[in-house]
Amino acid sequence: KIGGQHRRFEINSEKAIFICIDFTHGVDKVYVYDFSASLIAEMDLNITSNINADSLVSIVEQIKKFLVDNNLENKKILSIAIAFVGQVDSETTCILNSGRFGSLIGVNLGQIFEESFSAPVIIKNNVQFMAVGEMIYGNLKPEYSIGVYLFIDYGTSVSIVNNRVPIEGWRGFSGET
Repeated sequence: KIGGQHRRFEINSEKAIFICIDFTHGVDKVYVYDFSASLIAEMDLNITSNINADSLVSIVEQIKKFLVDNNLENKKILSIAIAFVGQVDSETTCILNSGRFGSLIGVNLGQIFEESFSAPVIIKNNVQFMAVGEMIYGNLKPEYSIGVYLFIDYGTSVSIVNNRVPIEGWRGFSGET
């Protein structure tokens, strides 16, 4: 029927959340965003440098308590993004190498968080996420077809963006160099 009733659909940004976990050099934070990309809560994680697979349980419990304390425990978690220092296999989400978290080599970090929060998990090297942030919010403007993000700290990391797409390499092996 021409000229029929219009329907309006809205996304309720408060019904779902995204959790971002930053395991970088001494930062170790959790950020929670709503569906409109507004930051609604953040916390510092209490992490020692001697973290191992067993202490990941403590981290999961810290995050769950944080969600309860902020009245977010009943929100649908759409996804969890983890920025990690070191090499992470993008297919298996296992830690392959990390100067800071060497005791986690071989641990399937993605599986632990997926099972704990019943949400899909994406894990990337922290510099890969930094490059995407520059692409969306920073100096890597759309008119540039190639961008290189170089990070020098405890080690050297690099991420390359080509035509607005991060180049991840074989099984996600960009980042740590």
